[in-house]
Amino acid sequence: MTELDRESYWGNTKTIIKDQVGMVSISFYNESPDIAYIHDLVVIPPQRRKGYGRKLVDKAIEYIESKKASCINLRADIRFAWLVDFYRGLGFEVMEEDEHSYLLKKWLE
Repeated sequence: MTELDRESYWGNTKTIIKDQVGMVSISFYNESPDIAYIHDLVVIPPQRRKGYGRKLVDKAIEYIESKKASCINLRADIRFAWLVDFYRGLGFEVMEEDEHSYLLKKWLE
C-alpha cells in the first residue's frame, strides 16, 4: 500500500492507496487532533466485494490508533444504506441520521 501525507483544509490528511484497487483518506481536525475522520473510501467497481474496502479501513484504523486518537467519525450517504452494515461490522455505531447521511463513530481504546 502507498501512503501520501498532505495538509488540507481539515488539517493533516493521509491517503492510503491499495495497488490501484482503491483508496481511503483520513483527516485529523486541527481543533481536535484526537478525533480522526475517514472519508473518500473508494474501491473500483471490478474489485468490490473482495475484501479490499475492509483492508483499507483496517489499515486506516491501524494508522489512526498509532496517532493516539480517541475516536473516528465518518459519514455514509443515505442512498447507500448498506454501508451502515459494512461499517457496523468494523465496530462503528450510528450516532445520528439526517435526510442526506448517517454519522457513524468508532471509539478507540
